[in-house]
Amino acid sequence: MKKTEGRTMALSNPQPFLGYWGLVVFIAFLGMFIPLSIDMYLPAMPSMALYFQTSVSMINMTLIVFYFFFCSGDSLVWSAQ
Repeated sequence: MKKTEGRTMALSNPQPFLGYWGLVVFIAFLGMFIPLSIDMYLPAMPSMALYFQTSVSMINMTLIVFYFFFCSGDSLVWSAQ
């Protein structure tokens, strides 16, 4: 946002690919992605451990890796501005 004469104005060059509202919807989907993945992944962990013939703690490591890369990717993309 650009501040002129005490008012805050939007930049004249918004996000080029999605536009303003597309960016808002994209950020909303990113915010819903983590809770949705938790709700789908956690109940399936015991079944996945049986299917892959491994322990639940090893399946839990995949969730930790997912969080790590989601957070690091998110901070790299959004901090580059």
